[in-house]
Amino acid sequence: MCVVAVILSRLNDRVSFKQDALTPSVFTVKAGSLSYVSFNVYKAGRVLGRFQAMTGNGDDGKAAITTGAVNTIEAVITDARDFENWKNGRPARVLYQSERISTGSMDIPLQPGQYYLAFNNRFSLLTDKTITANILLNQ
Repeated sequence: MCVVAVILSRLNDRVSFKQDALTPSVFTVKAGSLSYVSFNVYKAGRVLGRFQAMTGNGDDGKAAITTGAVNTIEAVITDARDFENWKNGRPARVLYQSERISTGSMDIPLQPGQYYLAFNNRFSLLTDKTITANILLNQ
């Protein structure tokens, strides 16, 4: 019976994983700025999820989805070594980079290390973006 418990314990170690939210479910990226979070991967894992950019504050105080380029955001994942280069417009190796899009999804495998997830709104000088996101780190 003791051997069975040890085997089950080892099987549970293999199939269990930790899931962490990397962003709040709703947050704002100011016009002309960048919002980012640093995170660590301790064993091979994945970043996966969806995001949507919205603009404006209507009279009801809620963000609104608009048409055209005004409601776009750029999402990027890079490792710690290349983040500063990317952030400063220098050549950098990125693991994920969306176009300027209003909705997107990601499923990025990652090895152990330190990484950054960034939402870039530096191209928009006048319009804040409200991001609705469900982006998780599974490891």
